[in-house]
Amino acid sequence: MKQLILTLLFLSQTFCFQPGLKLPQWYQWELNYKTTPEFKKPFIVEFTFRSTYAPLKDIDVNLTLPDGITLLEGKHSFALNEIKTAQEIKKTFLLKSDKEITGLSFQLNLSLLFPKKEIITEVQSLYGTQEKHQLKQLINKIKTMSKNSNLHFQKPLYILKTEGFKEVPPIIFSSTHQENSHLSPFILFSLNNKLNAKKTLNKITQFEENLNHLMADAQAFEAYKTSYPTEYENMLHENYYDYYQLSFLKLKNKKFNDADQWLQKLTSILLTSENIDYDFFLAIQNLRSLCNLKNQKKSTKILSSAIRTASSSKVRHYLMYNLAVIYEKSENKQQMKHYLSQALIINPSFTLAKDMQSKHKSF
Repeated sequence: MKQLILTLLFLSQTFCFQPGLKLPQWYQWELNYKTTPEFKKPFIVEFTFRSTYAPLKDIDVNLTLPDGITLLEGKHSFALNEIKTAQEIKKTFLLKSDKEITGLSFQLNLSLLFPKKEIITEVQSLYGTQEKHQLKQLINKIKTMSKNSNLHFQKPLYILKTEGFKEVPPIIFSSTHQENSHLSPFILFSLNNKLNAKKTLNKITQFEENLNHLMADAQAFEAYKTSYPTEYENMLHENYYDYYQLSFLKLKNKKFNDADQWLQKLTSILLTSENIDYDFFLAIQNLRSLCNLKNQKKSTKILSSAIRTASSSKVRHYLMYNLAVIYEKSENKQQMKHYLSQALIINPSFTLAKDMQSKHKSF
């Protein structure tokens, strides 16, 4: 019996039971529209890139644009000698679309020296109290990585002659989707992947089982979120769109209650995120409203509540326009006028809203 106890103690001290250590994030980035992309009108995309704990050197930047997009200001390619530790750079690109674009991407490709020495120093400082075996594994992995690093960033473009959701919010199919790219949170599906309810449901079931298992130990769950916030957020983001896909399929099959239930479930998961994607939140609520159009009171309540919740979102005008359409059909001109004017305050060039305003000449 004593021999058995000693053996168990030896094993517990020798083997690692914690998950592998993560590579600390050595850069941060953002890719945003400073002005709304519109058909045949200039718009601005801003790229922000910053180092965290390491100077970044020998940086080559190359811009790739889909056909029909013209670069008016900015460079297709440029070089930077160095970005110092904690330094941030911003680059803006003035673009114009000469044709309709549905889901193709504005892409930036960065090639730079991989800061191995600084990353190893950061790892040793960050994980100094962790299992030595795991720390050694991570350092060896870093040492074997290429001396050059290639980063890919992209932002989907969606530019039509008229904007807004007439019926169902469009799912954007991207033929430029790359699994290893750093994608902005958006509704992106590979062009070659057909929507399949059964497969999607299986993925959701597996995700929920894993998430429930992770949350079973509240203390361990909070520790995981605190230690690996980026990984946790990425895990949530990767599964958001499965719920959205399934809801969309249910809606197409006129199973409106089922679609709404899945969207409510997605909403509850989305709101647990530290950094809520409010544009996506509004897309979800817009789809919920469509599921409940037969109940005007519920449908308008969903939209108006979503607009109040996501008060900082720049796409609220789509939902305001939809509210105006609903009130137009019910001949509530006062509410229609209110939401139509609110939509045009946010986006004065919103084509559908302007057309609707012209239609009602009494405005």
